[in-house]
Amino acid sequence: MGMIILPVLLIFAFVCLSGCAGAGGKETFSDVQAYRTAIDLDLEYPDEADGSIAVDPPGTVNTEELRKEAMEALNIINNERTSNNLAPLKWDQKLELCAQIRAQEISYSFSNEHIRPNGRNWYTVAHDAVLGENIYKGKKTAEKALESWMKNPTDKKNFMCDYFTKMAVSIYEGDKGEYCWAALFGTDTIDVSFNDNVEPASVWILADTENNRHTSIWGTAMIRSEELGKEYNAGIPKADDDKYLFRMIDDDEMYYDAQISELKSGWKINLYTPENAMDPKLDVYDENGDIVEECSVFWAAL
Repeated sequence: MGMIILPVLLIFAFVCLSGCAGAGGKETFSDVQAYRTAIDLDLEYPDEADGSIAVDPPGTVNTEELRKEAMEALNIINNERTSNNLAPLKWDQKLELCAQIRAQEISYSFSNEHIRPNGRNWYTVAHDAVLGENIYKGKKTAEKALESWMKNPTDKKNFMCDYFTKMAVSIYEGDKGEYCWAALFGTDTIDVSFNDNVEPASVWILADTENNRHTSIWGTAMIRSEELGKEYNAGIPKADDDKYLFRMIDDDEMYYDAQISELKSGWKINLYTPENAMDPKLDVYDENGDIVEECSVFWAAL
């Protein structure tokens, strides 16, 4: 009797495991956080204009059923944000179109570093709008997908990022029945100009929040000032109170830190070292070229 039951149990177990694997599918995440703290307005990508994708894989995107799950994902994310005292994210149509492209692309090639099949970075799908990206392969429903997706630390950082104000999600069903998700993030920005007359450097300008005051990792530099005296332009996340933090690391590994009490769209920032002085200064000018603030700068070797 035991000899008969054992093979039956093994067959039953094999069928159950195969069924579970087919129903749930393998889940794939990225352990690299894809986010930027600003938009480099001096960059141009000619192939962005037509919204073309890097590849055209077989499958289905943006069906009514899949879009319903994508919209439900936004509700789940916003409920989580609200429970963490964060403002809810708004759905953005341009980000949705870009998310559709990225969902198709990751069905063709899921890059842990968020590199597109054409070899470019994730944000080149719309460099003037996209500040963050989460990608995922796995479950079909928003409830099941977000149950897993939210547990991935790098993705949760973007879902819970306090300077993102809008997002969109798209789901692509590949020809083998796999579900590919892309969530893209953006924010309201102000356009500012920066002039560096000290040393070639990487520059960040961040909203003056408690979180930003106590973090030392700020994402991709908003500006890479290679040429002294040149004016660089960037779109940075808008602070509700117009207060910002200035951070810079130059090529000699010197760190610069300043607080800007007021900064608005169209204004300019100038970093320089006065004659017969050692300490750098940071001046803020309004759209008419009038000086608004002279900021003291802390600097030290890293």
